[in-house]
Amino acid sequence: MFEKDIGAKLKRIMNLTKREIDKSLGEDSITKSQGMVLRLLYVSKTPIYQKDIEKELYIRRSTATNILNIMEQRELIKREQNKEDARKKRIIITEKGKKLEQENYCKIEQVENKIKSNLTEEEQNNLFMILDKIEKALKEEDIT
Repeated sequence: MFEKDIGAKLKRIMNLTKREIDKSLGEDSITKSQGMVLRLLYVSKTPIYQKDIEKELYIRRSTATNILNIMEQRELIKREQNKEDARKKRIIITEKGKKLEQENYCKIEQVENKIKSNLTEEEQNNLFMILDKIEKALKEEDIT
């Protein structure tokens, strides 16, 4: 029915990927979005604010707020007020968040490798080129 529907195909692939990651991480783990936030905070060399997370993950402010509230409740992150602008709060990964990120990253990397295992390097490069084009076309809309 949806053989030539790119959006439907991408959604099915995302659902399968999510299932694989959820199976790998276990039931009591974090969501994919929370994992992406942890990864961003873990690897970033510069201070991260909510706006940065919204931009990097292409999510709305309300979605980012919900994700960060849950993560803060679970003590994976903390918010620190900016000295120059009290409205801005820097998002900081906690030691608990770092530990979880390290554990989860290895498992997610295994899923990523499973996805790539059936693709040659050239096919991977072509896939990323096509996905970049799709992303660029969709970015032209303002998501906030």
